[in-house]
Amino acid sequence: VMEMTGTKEIVVDAVARVAIYEGQRVELSPREAMLLRMLVDDGGRVLSRDEIVDQVWHGQAANPRAVDVAVFRLRTRLKRIGHPGIQTVFGRGYRLAA
Repeated sequence: VMEMTGTKEIVVDAVARVAIYEGQRVELSPREAMLLRMLVDDGGRVLSRDEIVDQVWHGQAANPRAVDVAVFRLRTRLKRIGHPGIQTVFGRGYRLAA
């Protein structure tokens, strides 16, 4: 079963836990795959930290910095494949960079 989502620029395969951008692919952790899928599915909308915790950690993030760490790691992986990454919107949350 393949569950893929994406824009014309980035494709996320949440089952295989990979992201593909301009022919380059990178493996993702389960949480990174869920986070990236959320960002792609929401098409540039700013996602709050609470929304991310609810969806990715099912409301159970033990460490308040868990979202920051996950975003940092995902940014690092996306940079490896040349993707512009994730934007921080001060006081509001995160969105996928255009």
